[in-house]
Amino acid sequence: MGGTYTPENVSLLSIPEHAEAHHQLYLLHGHQADFIAWRALSGQIDAKAISVEVEQMRRQKLSAAFKGIPNHHPGYPHSLKTRQKMSLIKKSVETRRKMSVSAKQRPNNFLGKHHSDATRTQMSESAKRRCQEQPRTGWIHSEESKMKMSETKRLHREQRMVGV
Repeated sequence: MGGTYTPENVSLLSIPEHAEAHHQLYLLHGHQADFIAWRALSGQIDAKAISVEVEQMRRQKLSAAFKGIPNHHPGYPHSLKTRQKMSLIKKSVETRRKMSVSAKQRPNNFLGKHHSDATRTQMSESAKRRCQEQPRTGWIHSEESKMKMSETKRLHREQRMVGV
């Protein structure tokens, strides 16, 4: 029942006594692990059910630990493979509505503010250095791609003019 593994802290129990000890611990402390151990040792659940219940208990603990934290792993972006999987998940209309409402409730801390001239100059210099260090060579598009992009751009321009 907790503590160190010393002769005065250890008792020899049969399986039914061991089960009853876990039941008493569960009633005393309310620990889910003791409840699962009692049910397993008394034969109420099989090995598969034990693993399912232990996994549920683990998930509940994690969920409780991370309540209110928007990103469980801040600073660690999702891998490309994970992002691809997430992009395949189709969100319901209700989910998309909730996401929209949530995004609108986030404060825009820069709203109504402007960068100072010094900051704008600093940002400009930084962008110029970035362009010099990593020049944009551009993509080499096939003629077919160029035609498709041109057609798409023309259609978008027409739609804006019509007001569609």
